[in-house]
Amino acid sequence: LGSTELHGQFSLHNNATDLGGGCFRLTQNQPAQSGSIWNTGLMSTNMGWEMQAELNFGGSNSGGDGMAFVLKTTGSGNIGGGGGLMGFGGSDAIDPSVIIEMDTYQGGGAGDPGYDHIGIQKNGSTDHTGADALDGPVSAIPGNGNIENNNYHDLRVTFDATTLEMVVYFDCVERLTTEIDVEGILGTNMMQWGF
Repeated sequence: LGSTELHGQFSLHNNATDLGGGCFRLTQNQPAQSGSIWNTGLMSTNMGWEMQAELNFGGSNSGGDGMAFVLKTTGSGNIGGGGGLMGFGGSDAIDPSVIIEMDTYQGGGAGDPGYDHIGIQKNGSTDHTGADALDGPVSAIPGNGNIENNNYHDLRVTFDATTLEMVVYFDCVERLTTEIDVEGILGTNMMQWGF
């Protein structure tokens, strides 16, 4: 997002750790972990942008539920519930928000498919069948492959402020393309981003 990419200033919450060199760990490989990082600067919802990050989901299919890239207002909260609430949902939901969810665990009752998947949600919702589901879910990688493989995966998200088109690429493959009124959802022309 901008020329500073991931070298900007971040606020860290719960179990998140700064590893140095622009690398952050959201959680340890332990039960009941949750973490978030937020860029402390604000960005206009009226400007186009591109975000690129390398993400590692660990190496255990019985590990955590995944992670999310989130756009929010400064008053939306910093972290939601753990487990299937993915760090953005639940009673402490990050709301209002636009969420790119990378889910590695099939949760019950949320429309989760049985494979690692990506979806776009809003307002802290984890339900792919509800009114707050904006696009997806689709397989994170073609062929319903496993992304919990100890490898880094490239996430790239672009937004065109004129057409309102958001495109999500995972490992250099376009996975989702949809029109999203980010400003309308957030209710403001300034936003914060993080994981």
